[in-house]
Amino acid sequence: MRRANVAMYQGDTMEISIEITEVINGEEQPWTPINETVMFSVGTTNNILFQREVINGKARIEHEDTQDIAPDTYDFDVRVYDAEYNLVATPLVGKFQIMDVVNHELSQP
Repeated sequence: MRRANVAMYQGDTMEISIEITEVINGEEQPWTPINETVMFSVGTTNNILFQREVINGKARIEHEDTQDIAPDTYDFDVRVYDAEYNLVATPLVGKFQIMDVVNHELSQP
């Protein structure tokens, strides 16, 4: 399991690249899901704030995912599920920081 940290401003949109690897014949290689689903989740223990499916190695976080989340540091994980949605692996975990912004609304002149 690998560890990482992510930081973004409250309400921003971000695309996170997520690379999962596997060892084949003693060599580390990129792993591509075939029948599996890969999910990126942010929250605290037993309280998921938002989840995004990882598609083609990317999780896209939308404005709506973080606009109402209090600035703080949360946990995140990337989990792999089989076709029956049974947990197979948790290859990546870390901290996810939501940073505060000064202006939440666009001011019109």
